[in-house]
Amino acid sequence: MKKVKKMTKKEPTISDVMGVVDGLTGKMDSLTESLQDLTEAVQTGFARNEEKFDRHEKIITALYEGQENLTDRLNDIDRRLINTQNRVEDVAEMLEENGEQIFDHERRLLRVEKVVA
Repeated sequence: MKKVKKMTKKEPTISDVMGVVDGLTGKMDSLTESLQDLTEAVQTGFARNEEKFDRHEKIITALYEGQENLTDRLNDIDRRLINTQNRVEDVAEMLEENGEQIFDHERRLLRVEKVVA
């Protein structure tokens, strides 16, 4: 049978422990820097989004005001169209009522012109 060698574990020294602590401190500093970089990136992203939101809000406001302007103009055009339609209907009614008289008057003028000529 072979002899099995026992492995002895060496007790860590203070310098070993301090080396591990320094390594952890370096990792923590690196982690802290990474978190600060991430925080700055997030804040920059929020600032950009806020600027875009403000621009979009201005665009939406301008579109809404333009829509109100168009609605007012369409209402004005509609009123004018109704007035014009009423006038045309009045003229058509007048022509219906007086059309025969106008035609007779025109016929009389033609006869007078023939006689005079």
